[in-house]
Amino acid sequence: MTETRIQWNKAGETAGVILFAALDYLILFLIIAMTGNAWVYDTKTEITQNLMFGWLQRLVFTQAVLYAAVYRRLWISKERYIRLLIGAAAILTFQHFNTVNRADFRTRYMILLLWIVLWIGTHKDKTVLWKRFVNIFAVVAAASLIWYLLGPVLHVLPVTYETPRVWGTWEPPVIKNYQYLFYESHFSKIFGLKIWRNTAFFTEGPMYNMGLCTALIAEMFMEEKPKRWKLILFSVTILSTISTTGMICLAAAWFIRLAQTNKKVGTVVKKYLPVALAILAAVMVGLLLLKLYTTAAGKGSTRIRLRHLSACWKAFKTHKFTGCGWLNAEAVWQYTFMKKGPSIGLMYFVSSGGILLSSLILVPVIQDIREAFTEKKYNLIFFEGLFIMLFFFTQICNTPLLWFFLAYIHTADHFGDAGEESEESPAEEEKSPAEKEKSPAEGRDHRGRKIE
Repeated sequence: MTETRIQWNKAGETAGVILFAALDYLILFLIIAMTGNAWVYDTKTEITQNLMFGWLQRLVFTQAVLYAAVYRRLWISKERYIRLLIGAAAILTFQHFNTVNRADFRTRYMILLLWIVLWIGTHKDKTVLWKRFVNIFAVVAAASLIWYLLGPVLHVLPVTYETPRVWGTWEPPVIKNYQYLFYESHFSKIFGLKIWRNTAFFTEGPMYNMGLCTALIAEMFMEEKPKRWKLILFSVTILSTISTTGMICLAAAWFIRLAQTNKKVGTVVKKYLPVALAILAAVMVGLLLLKLYTTAAGKGSTRIRLRHLSACWKAFKTHKFTGCGWLNAEAVWQYTFMKKGPSIGLMYFVSSGGILLSSLILVPVIQDIREAFTEKKYNLIFFEGLFIMLFFFTQICNTPLLWFFLAYIHTADHFGDAGEESEESPAEEEKSPAEKEKSPAEGRDHRGRKIE
């Protein structure tokens, strides 16, 4: 009877592992898709941003509640509770003073951010979420390359239909759709040559590039043994988006990776660090100048970004502590005549939330830098630094990808204790003391370890 009960409990544990892994993949896919997908703008689909937001909210809520009901524990260290309390105080104080888009901030940011924190806290090994994020993007990247080559490049795939552009002001005005998996929505003209950009099912190259680059740096710096084929796949796909931000991220990420893995290069970089950084900076500036002087769109994009950067800085200076209001574009546009959608991310976030919301990034990152130099483990700060660089150039303030990143850096503890379990799982309770001593982690480490 006891053996049968143990078997049933183990079967239940396995079913739980599969269920929670499936929920993770669904949640992460929505986080990815909501970073500028074209479906919500396609006039022939019924998918809306509100609908996707509702799905995400329900899935995160369901996962957190189900886990709490089954296991009754959270994997959050005591040190991270302090970080979370500081973050919660900053958000609540901002909500008190904020007078712009209050309802949206409360429901689409504050409450959802809480549920995402609880969702992340249900994982002992929190890096598994980035592994699953990478797995999804590996499929998306591979599919997009196939559709990119067979669609815009070779014109082999049949066009499902054409839809008028209802987002952005760039060409083409009518967008071809290939099986809902690829939208021919963005091209660049380099020296007069028209080159289509790989945008997958996203509205434009830069938004697709944001997710691709995040997947690249997650695989490169959050995975203990990065898979070379994934790094190559992401790198090639990033190049196919023809995004300057993507090329800068590629250069920086591979520079760091080469210094880490090649002893000779690493020794030279350490010995001549200022020179190495100067070379890296020169490469980045060169990429910017290449985009600026080879494409008309590059000139326009650079000009708009500089104008918006200046306007966001001026808006921040007028309301340093509380910001000018959540995503209050009007407060920014008064300082520029280029009143298009915000083209930069980080400074728009800073101008919206002031020092209060900026602390959500500054506090954990500064603490992680200090801990990284103490432990002499730097991969986490490489990941965080490159993500923030991407965020600087890409407007993702209103996307769950940013919220996921913020919740993660507030919850995960790469340098301390992983947290204490409050209660043993049912299968663990049935083991004899000898069995428990022999395999103390059995029945616990399944969260984020056996299924990726």
